[in-house]
Amino acid sequence: QERLWFLDQLEPGGASYNCPGAVTLQGQFDIDLLEAAFRQVIARHETLRTVFPAKEGRARQSIMETLDFRLERHDLGAYEDSAARALQLCQAEAVKPFDLAAGPLIRAMVITLASDTRILMLNMHHIVSDGWSIGVLVRELGLIMDAQRRGEAARLPVLPIQYLDYSVWQRKRLEE
Repeated sequence: QERLWFLDQLEPGGASYNCPGAVTLQGQFDIDLLEAAFRQVIARHETLRTVFPAKEGRARQSIMETLDFRLERHDLGAYEDSAARALQLCQAEAVKPFDLAAGPLIRAMVITLASDTRILMLNMHHIVSDGWSIGVLVRELGLIMDAQRRGEAARLPVLPIQYLDYSVWQRKRLEE
């Protein structure tokens, strides 16, 4: 994380470490349910609420108690060129820089192309995510949404450690 923070300081406003991705969602879909699922995942994982303000020229990890996460929503169903417009929105989001000091370091948008076709665009900074963690996030979103549809609480595995615990362990190991 310190290396990524340092590189961000060298290239402020850059998007080199953005981790964007998009999927097409077919069928009926409850966007409010998705937003609630995102909030639950973000509340569960400290790393998604972490920011990196500078103190004395060094990165300091700070975990926000809460994050007022909102899905950005675009309805392009009325446009003949909705797919092209959606691509433009996704490309613009993919290169939009993150503010590591203020956060949030996760953003998402839902683009409606038709009543049964949407695009979910997710963008996170690599300082809080990698390929493995994106898989965890998507899996947990699915479990939460399935449980919400059934009117139940999601049964997610207990997190044995949070990312801060791992960071402390890794720092100690590197210092040895």
